[in-house]
Formats: sequence, C-alpha cells, structure tokens
Amino acid sequence: MAERITKEIAIRKVFSATANIIFRFISREFIILILIANFIAWIATYFAFTRWLQNFAYQTKIPLIVFVIATIITFVTSFLAVIFYTLKASHTNPVDHLRYE
Repeated sequence: MAERITKEIAIRKVFSATANIIFRFISREFIILILIANFIAWIATYFAFTRWLQNFAYQTKIPLIVFVIATIITFVTSFLAVIFYTLKASHTNPVDHLRYE
C-alpha cells in the first residue's frame, strides 16, 4: 500500500499538488479506516469487559469517556504518522519514484 501511495503522490506532485492536497488525499483514506477499526474495537471491548466484570462481586459500568479518549489517541497518532509520511513524500523528487514506470 505504501508503494502505491508513494507513486500516486509522485504523480500528483508532477501535476503541481501541494503538501496540503497530498495530506488531504492520504488522510481521507486513513480516517475511514480508523473509524471502522474503532467501531469494531468499541464493540469487542465492551462485550469483553462486560463479560469479564460479571465475575466480580462489585460490578461497575464502563464509562463512555474511555472509548472517546482511546479514539482521540488513535486519531492523534495516526495523524502524526500521516503528517510525517506526507512531508517525507512531498520533499522527495517524484522522478525517483516514477523512473521505472
């Protein structure tokens, strides 16, 4: 996937795309994937912890803020990775990636 994205970024750079445009292009795909992954993780975590907490004498509910904080941390770390990758790809020469095409 990284190789495909690198070639797409190189082609977009040839057609004078800025770092902002490249960032929006890459982050749009990752946002959708992160939302799907978080939704699946929320459901799995809720059922696993609910079942695990049933074994204790004093039971408590899982607060929603835990899921929200986990989602925020996931978004922040993924955006930092996307920003790093975008800056790295936007400062390279597109010819290096498209030489053999």
